[in-house]
Amino acid sequence: MKNIFLLFLFITTVGLFAQNDSTYSEEPFNEIICYRYNFYQGDTLTYRIHAHDSIIVGMDKPLLRIREEFYQVVCDSVGKKNGYYYLSIKLTNYNAIESNENLKNVDRKTSPWTNRKVFLVIDSLGNRISSKVDNENLFAMSPGGAFNPYLFFPINGFCKNAKESWISQSMDTLAENGNPYPLVERTLLFRAHEEKDTLGQICLNLAYISTGQGSVILRTESEKISVTSVLAGSGNMYISKKDLVPVYKFANIEQKLRIYTPEDEDGNPAWHFTSMEFFLEELKPGKLRNAPPKIQKKKSNKRK
Repeated sequence: MKNIFLLFLFITTVGLFAQNDSTYSEEPFNEIICYRYNFYQGDTLTYRIHAHDSIIVGMDKPLLRIREEFYQVVCDSVGKKNGYYYLSIKLTNYNAIESNENLKNVDRKTSPWTNRKVFLVIDSLGNRISSKVDNENLFAMSPGGAFNPYLFFPINGFCKNAKESWISQSMDTLAENGNPYPLVERTLLFRAHEEKDTLGQICLNLAYISTGQGSVILRTESEKISVTSVLAGSGNMYISKKDLVPVYKFANIEQKLRIYTPEDEDGNPAWHFTSMEFFLEELKPGKLRNAPPKIQKKKSNKRK
């Protein structure tokens, strides 16, 4: 069954990437592109997120939402032996406008996820080592929901030829999307593209499509609610060639949800469509990022 799925993924992707290739020159392009992240202790990054959501539950009319969010990412430390990046992430500002059949352009200025600190440990290819929130006894969800697109995901490509494709699979705990933690099993098909000038920086250019499944258990004072999802999406990521941090990401995701409650054991269907952009607004470098390289002095062979 898994092989059939991968074959279907490959066939559908060939058509998608072939359409993208039509905008490029037919001349061969043999550049080697090495994708990775690189953080230094003290690095502080501010991201602005712009998102559109369409949420449908059962036969109800859709809820439409436009979100603007600001996130702060801080590299607290870098492992001396393992090279892992220990990051903390928090939502610092949230604004949204919501509309449905009965309400138009309702402003939302607050979220229970604001200032919740998430601790994420990743390696240079984005593989998740661990993730958790500051207070695991305080339950809340991020504004985008349990399966919202997330910035740091496994690339697992490292050095590739331009136009080369490869597959990455992972099981991710998405603490940055809420507590209790959503779980997502994902398969991504990446493709390397030529470098691109984005937001004033030369960037490593990466395109992907993805499919997966997710689950989360939500608890209220009176009952337990289980949510499962089937996920399909695509996007682009631009990583600064100089700084090796994400500069821009575009993501679309379609979520086919099933909501289970004690009253509805068969599950109520729901759909959540999201289109989302991440913009790097500011990078405040840590002291070591721009520090000059250490010069080792040669030992003198002269006798004292």
